[in-house]
This record gives sequence, structure tokens and C-alpha cells, in this order.
Amino acid sequence: MTLKEKFKERLYNQSHDDSECLRIRFENIDKVIDSQEKIADEFAIGFSKWLLVNCWLHDDEYWELVTKDGDVRKTEEELLETYKKAKGL
Repeated sequence: MTLKEKFKERLYNQSHDDSECLRIRFENIDKVIDSQEKIADEFAIGFSKWLLVNCWLHDDEYWELVTKDGDVRKTEEELLETYKKAKGL
């Protein structure tokens, strides 16, 4: 399933209202999803660049995050949270 399809499925599944207002809102769903997909792509590119500059793979379980105080072992999830915090996201 593509990222666009996942966004569309999530939006439709979270909408339980069959009103006319909702139908009109979803007429331009592809434009909304395209913008969300662009944001997700930009985030993924930013995160991958940050990883390349700040981290190296220690083993199959942990990455080493290079800090001014030395290297710190972190999982992918911890690195993502560290990146988001550093970028104010």
C-alpha cells in the first residue's frame, strides 16, 4: 500500500459522518493527501540526512548517536524522538 493510499484509508476510516458537508470536504481529498505526502517525504529526507550526519549503526539493535559528550546507544524509535525534539516537531 502506498503512503497516499494509507493517508486516504486513514481519513476515510476516521470519518463516520455521511453528511453532505463531509462529501464536499472529501471532493478534494487528493490535493490534501498530496500535500501530506510531500510533508512526509520532506520529514523522511530530513531524518535520513540527520542520521547520516549524527549516527552510525553499532549493530542490528542499536545506533550510536554522536553527541558532544560522547556516543550514546539508541534504538530507531529513540533516534526518531530525538530528531523530532531537536527539530521542535
